Amino acid sequence: MIQNVIETIRNAFQTRDFNPFVALFAADGVYETPFATENKRIAGIAAIGAHFAKMTESPINKAMKIESVSASSIPGADGMTVFVSFEIKGKRLADGQSFHFPSSVALLYIEGDKIKVYRDYPNVAGIRQAAGLSFK
Repeated sequence: MIQNVIETIRNAFQTRDFNPFVALFAADGVYETPFATENKRIAGIAAIGAHFAKMTESPINKAMKIESVSASSIPGADGMTVFVSFEIKGKRLADGQSFHFPSSVALLYIEGDKIKVYRDYPNVAGIRQAAGLSFK
């Protein structure tokens, strides 16, 4: 079951269609980025969906062509926690330059078949560099 969740997330990151990913959250699920530039805590599936809909329109998303996303995971002993690391390969649209970098690591807390908490630690500097955008 956990592998299905991770594959859905990996595919959403690759295709940039976040709807299947958002559908994995419990109605009261939480998406957090505690160490990102903007420390966020988004609660509830509707708010999480709105966040990812906005993300698809971001300058970063529009500056890159994602070719592949890979995911490696380590399940927790409790069977409900999993650590996942993601790597992205693609090309910058402005100049066609290829990139390959670790994009994020995440800690997921799963209850049944739903994500209760997704704690995301994105590689903000790497993502901005891949997109050809300055870090501000």
